[in-house]
Amino acid sequence: MKLSPFYKPKELDQLENRAKKILAGFGSRVERPKDGEPGPKGEDGQPGSQGERGEKGDQGPRGLVGERGPKGEKGDQGERGEQGYQGLPGERGDRGPRGLIGDSGVGIPGRDGSSDNPLEIARKLNTLNQEVEQTVIIGLVKKLEFLEGEIKKIRSTKTSSVRLGGGGGITFETPSENVNGTNKIFTGFSIPKYIVVDGVTYFENNGYTRSGLTVTTEIAPVGFIRFAK
Repeated sequence: MKLSPFYKPKELDQLENRAKKILAGFGSRVERPKDGEPGPKGEDGQPGSQGERGEKGDQGPRGLVGERGPKGEKGDQGERGEQGYQGLPGERGDRGPRGLIGDSGVGIPGRDGSSDNPLEIARKLNTLNQEVEQTVIIGLVKKLEFLEGEIKKIRSTKTSSVRLGGGGGITFETPSENVNGTNKIFTGFSIPKYIVVDGVTYFENNGYTRSGLTVTTEIAPVGFIRFAK
């Protein structure tokens, strides 16, 4: 009888199974080796190359507005600027209508006058050896009394005045207080329309304050101060 190469006798199978059981039991009794202690730490490696720059992030919200700082000290007064050019004269206004003719008055007849002209009269007065009565010249007494009163006023105070223009011009009064670059308080005889300090014009509450007839300037005059009346 010819056997197949894949044929196994029954006894061989039993022997093989028994050998596997013996090997399995033997392997269960073999102790596995324990892990050893960890070795020393290796040296740090070199740093890697820098990575690429990331994209720009979105802008953050605007912060709150900070508190307002304290007011700084007032700066020194600047130098006086150059005087500007004089403006061109304005156009002449239209002529107003002619007024009505008033009633003709009748005066008291005067005395006959001298035939001398004013120059001849003055020449005669200058050649007189005696004094001429003040009452001879009409209005002379009142004029002299007025001038005498004005002289007394000027002598009684240090204040001087300068009048600009004709009868309706502006009068500038010079206060008697010292002008030294420090003093800011000045007093006049009347309330000024405005003041002039070192060539600069100031108005009330815009360069100076006033209490009665006393003026307090924001800037102490260095050269002069005038009250416009």
